[in-house]
This record gives sequence, C-alpha cells and structure tokens, in this order.
Amino acid sequence: MVCERMTFDYNTCFCYFCLSVTKPNKKMHTTDFKLLERTLFFFYLILIGVGLSVPSDGNHGLLSIKTLSFLLTSLFFFLYLINTPLLTERQFKLCFGSFTALTVILCSLIVSVLRDVTPIFSAIDQCKLLIVTITTLLISITLYSRGLIRFTTLLKTALYSNLLYAACKIFLLFLLFLGVIDLKSLITLLNKRLMTLSFGSLSRLQTSVDIATPFLLFFLLKTKTFDLRLSKPFKIGALLIFCLSIILSFSRYLGAVALVALLLYAVTEPWTRRLKIALCSLFLVSLFVFWVGPKTCIDLLHLRFTSFNNSRSDETRKSQSGSLMAEFLKTPYLGKGIGSSAKEIRDKDLPHSYEMQWLAFLMQFGIVGLFFILGGLFFLSAIFFTKPFDGTKVALGVLLQIFLLSGFTNPYLISLTSGIIYSLFYLGGLKLKEQTL
Repeated sequence: MVCERMTFDYNTCFCYFCLSVTKPNKKMHTTDFKLLERTLFFFYLILIGVGLSVPSDGNHGLLSIKTLSFLLTSLFFFLYLINTPLLTERQFKLCFGSFTALTVILCSLIVSVLRDVTPIFSAIDQCKLLIVTITTLLISITLYSRGLIRFTTLLKTALYSNLLYAACKIFLLFLLFLGVIDLKSLITLLNKRLMTLSFGSLSRLQTSVDIATPFLLFFLLKTKTFDLRLSKPFKIGALLIFCLSIILSFSRYLGAVALVALLLYAVTEPWTRRLKIALCSLFLVSLFVFWVGPKTCIDLLHLRFTSFNNSRSDETRKSQSGSLMAEFLKTPYLGKGIGSSAKEIRDKDLPHSYEMQWLAFLMQFGIVGLFFILGGLFFLSAIFFTKPFDGTKVALGVLLQIFLLSGFTNPYLISLTSGIIYSLFYLGGLKLKEQTL
C-alpha cells in the first residue's frame, strides 16, 4: 500500500525533492530577505527598461548599462534563489528546463572546440546571447510566479521604455530631415550597429530595439484586457509614435507585424468597435499619404519591394541559405558547434549571425540541438492554445509564432530584447489564463 501511494503521488515527490535541493542551511533574516526582494525587483525593472530603450550592437562592453544591469539582476536573482525555502512544481520544471538548455549550450560549445574550426570569440558571443535570452525569461517567470512582480508593472515598464526610444528616434530623424545633423554624424554619435537608408530628404533608421515595437503595439491596444489603465490621450499619442517609428524603420517584416497586430486587435474587439478601428486606420493612412505625398509613397514602396537593392538583399539570403544547408549536411546530427559559420559569412564582426537564423541554428546545433530548442519553444507556445480559450490569448499565440518565423529572414531570436519579448508573451498568456479560470 505504501509503495502504491509513493508511485502515484507525484506532487508529494516533487515537493520533497525540491525541498531537499533548495532549502538553505541557514535561513536569511526576514528583513534582509525583503530587502533582497526589493533590490532584485529594482534591478529587474532597470533591465527591462534598458533592454527596450537602449540599442545594442552586440559589442557594447562589460561596463555598458545593458551588461551591468543584466549582471546585477542575475546576481541578486541567484542570491534570491539560494535563500528561497521551497520551489513550486512549475518553478522546478522551469529550473530543470533552464538546466537542460544550459547543458545543450555547453555540449555545443564542446563540439565547437573539438572541431577547432570556430573562432573562440564567435563561440563565446553566441553563448552569451543564448544565456542572456534564457536567463531573462527565467527571471521573469520566477518573479511573476513568486508574486514579486505583476504583469501590469512589467507591461507598463516595457511600454514606457520602448516609447521613450521611439520618440528619441523620431526626434533624431526629424533633425536629419531639417539638416541639423547628417547621417554620418548620427552613426558616430550613437556608435551602434544601425540599418540606415536615405531617400531624398527622408531617412530610415533601424536598431536592435525596433523588433519589440510592433509587438508592443498589440499590448498597447489591449492594455484594458491586461488590467493596465492608461488614459485615452496617452494611448493615442503612444499609438501614433509607435506607428511612425515602425514606418521610419522601413522594414518589410516589422511593417507586416504591425499590420497583423492591428488586424488581430480588431478581430478580438466587438463589431461596433471594428468599424471605428477601420475608419480611424483609413484616416491615419490617408493623413500620412497626404503628408508625404502620393508619388513619394509609390516611390518608397518601389524602393522597398521591387528595387534592385531589395532584390540583391533577397538574393543574398538565398545564397546564405544554400551555404548553410551545404555546411549542415556535413555534420547533420550534432552540428558544427556553437558560434560556427558557413563558407559564406554575413558579418565579419559576428560570423555566427545570419539573417536565415533557423538554418544557422540547424547548421550550428544539428538535428539533436534543434530538437531541444524547438522543445523549449513548444513549452512557451502551449499555453496559448490550451483551454480555457480566449480570443486575446490566441492572438498572442499567433503573434508569438510570427516572431519565431522572423528567424527565417532576420536574426531576431536571441538577445536581451528577445528575452523580454518572450517574457511578455508567456506572462501575458499566464495572466489571461488566470483571468478566465
């Protein structure tokens, strides 16, 4: 009878095991523990803020605000974990998943070292990106499940931070338009990896932070659903700034995501509001076309979709695809190793970075490594497509899949900003699930 109970009482086993591996030898004083929680909360909010407002080129150094905020948040998170008396079953599974991910990264690093064909700086850089992405998500889920942070606080911080970035970006481009500064001066001033393009008096500017804006557009429109109260004038102003920032990024992918976000918002609203949304959208588009000029709009569309430079960009992706697949076929199971590159290199400073990021992962981690990556992403996605169903929750799930699809055309999947995006999606799904229970 005792054996039968021990066999089937999984929750009890989880609790006893978690208690044995997490219970500290000496309990931290309650006052000190509260101070630790507040310090962790403070640095976590700073991490979210800089992750969605400070552009990065991947080589920002140890003393940059991004690196320091991540290291300090991770340090206080580690101190918090070792002084936490008990992990819940969900937290234990999360820690186990994170440990598995770190094991896969370590194994891939060993493969990379043994093959001796990958520059060590490239392997370390990709390791860093993967660890930052996973750790940011782990911290977010743990703090939320422990009640140290509410989703509304996280969402408000994310919206305000990215809104500040978008406003500064528009202001800089306005100065470019007026001729106060030139493009070379702007690049020198920011000292970041930028995607720029000039068209007459108009200029394009895109950085690593821009990837979050179209997804935050959906969260902004659905703040009421997430119990975040923002004034109507603020939401309208933020909506206009976000949309203008996306347009000035001049990215086909970001523009498409923004359109899908607006469409999903309209679909999840009552019929009476859909007509208002359609009329407002038509008015804004007409206003923009009138402001820029119909001929200029046509020329811009031609430049972005049918120009020679655009065709050359697509041809480069096709060439990268063939090179990555050829390299993958040489070592299909374990891959070439983390940080490795194919014969054709996209970026000499970051040789592991490819616009065809999923194919690069397949080449670097092989079939076995990609299986674990997809398993982790399945864990993130499952919450959106399980009961109880909700229109907003399903819409979030669709947007998450669109973000994952970006890996076929853009290197957006791993970074601090990406880790924050994953956190917003997953915790947003948890929030909606809790509301419908």
